[in-house]
Amino acid sequence: MGFLPTLKAALATRQGVFLSSTPTAEVLKGCSLFWKRIYVFERFITEVGDDEELFGLSTVLFDNDILKVVENDASELRANLQDKIYYSLGKEKRDYLYSHADRIAVTCNLAKATESVIEQSARLDEQNDSLIKTIKTSVLEGIRKEWYGSLAESRIGDDWDKLPRKFRSEVEDNIKSHIELQFHHISNHSPPWEFSHLKYRNEVLLRQLSISSALHVEPNDFSYYAMKLNNFNLHDAERYLQGWRGLLPFVKRQALDAFTVEDIISIRKSRRWEKAMNRLEELCQKISWSHRSMKFTKDLQDSVISEYQEALGQEKASAGELGKQLTKGVGLTAISVIPIVGPLISTASGIVDAILSFILKENKQRNLAFFLNEIKRR
Repeated sequence: MGFLPTLKAALATRQGVFLSSTPTAEVLKGCSLFWKRIYVFERFITEVGDDEELFGLSTVLFDNDILKVVENDASELRANLQDKIYYSLGKEKRDYLYSHADRIAVTCNLAKATESVIEQSARLDEQNDSLIKTIKTSVLEGIRKEWYGSLAESRIGDDWDKLPRKFRSEVEDNIKSHIELQFHHISNHSPPWEFSHLKYRNEVLLRQLSISSALHVEPNDFSYYAMKLNNFNLHDAERYLQGWRGLLPFVKRQALDAFTVEDIISIRKSRRWEKAMNRLEELCQKISWSHRSMKFTKDLQDSVISEYQEALGQEKASAGELGKQLTKGVGLTAISVIPIVGPLISTASGIVDAILSFILKENKQRNLAFFLNEIKRR
């Protein structure tokens, strides 16, 4: 185990998420639906720069104070944008980032005392055979993913199963050979498990933890973070994104990417969003989590269904008293059934809102059920 301090389980994971994985629209939207802030390192700009959809999504998140680039300060971001590596973005994108640097950048300065912590942790990592093996495995998996990903994107990948078995075998052997050569080259030229790289990894991790309470990492890096942080399982961002994916059937969406950015901004402005997401966080933490198990999603959905039923049942029990409160000075007209509430009530918006408000005050667990119902009707 490294020397770095572990995250406290009591820390509110919803304050912010650090996105260190390859950005996708699905992950960016999912993070925006759950966390208040998304933090990224500067390399994020180059990763999304050539993708018009991702860059457009990012600018909306920047403009709404959701997405932040971690830098020493805004002036450093402006200076870095003059580097030639950003020329490929084009003048319009560079000008946008430059003029919005004060809004985009967020400061993350580590105290000088942490330098010795970083070095001590790197020394311990260097002697930890299990951790070194984990890093090597992660590097190898990254190379495999790159090669097989390229194959899947090629024309050959589209018709792979239709190709002659001998040809497929030759391609497989060729890919395996290149993977071995690439890994051998990395192993002999400043490998990621050398002290200097271990020190850098620890510095990055400390920067992430100093500003964020949840981490979204590449799948092949999960084991590394799990070894460095005792309770990373609770602060693994994918846990909560999977929680949101489990909610999708309740809001008639097929994927997180089905939400438009306008949907997301509107949802975040809902007065129920904060409490509903807090409740989702509680449910996600109570349910046993594993990247490879579908049981998490099923258990979460069962919990949400139970909360719907509880909300409906408890509301029926208090319908008499609630009716007395509502009928004082209010005429009940246009009687109909509201499915999630149950009893016969007026469809007049004021009365419906009064009933929902009454139920929300009764039990915080109902916030999630009614929040989902609100989204479903959008």
